[in-house]
Amino acid sequence: MRKAIMFVSLALGGIAALHGPALGVTCTGKNARYAIDGADEGFSLVLALRPVPLAWSDLDVVVNTPRQKYRFSLTASNGYSYNYAVQEQPVISAEENDAGADDSQRIYFFDTGMSIQDLPQADQPAPDAIFLPDFGGTLWYDNEPRQYLPIGMWRLQGCDP
Repeated sequence: MRKAIMFVSLALGGIAALHGPALGVTCTGKNARYAIDGADEGFSLVLALRPVPLAWSDLDVVVNTPRQKYRFSLTASNGYSYNYAVQEQPVISAEENDAGADDSQRIYFFDTGMSIQDLPQADQPAPDAIFLPDFGGTLWYDNEPRQYLPIGMWRLQGCDP
């Protein structure tokens, strides 16, 4: 009986560890993979190394949807406001910009304790969670046919080689 209780305790502890944001793995920013609860299959987010590093981050945010891929560079305002993801792919045309399309969205990075973090870097620990609050609205209002993405945090799932 004691062995059975010990086995169940260890098994439940292992399952609980796998459910945590970092899934028991330590990743650096480069190639960290994320998922969002409740999203349809085909949605994913990856932090990818930029071809040419920017002053604020050497990573891009790549969001895959069932219909297309979005690539964002990362930038920050002058230290008193927000961090932004600037859409680089697909390119927003001058006509779309003139019509009110915005190529930048607020983005937030969090550690395991849900403390806000600086913009990620390739050789630093990957954020445990990413919040891109305006992306769902972009998919719903700026695309036909519309795509639904639930409001929520992108949670770290692991690292790609």
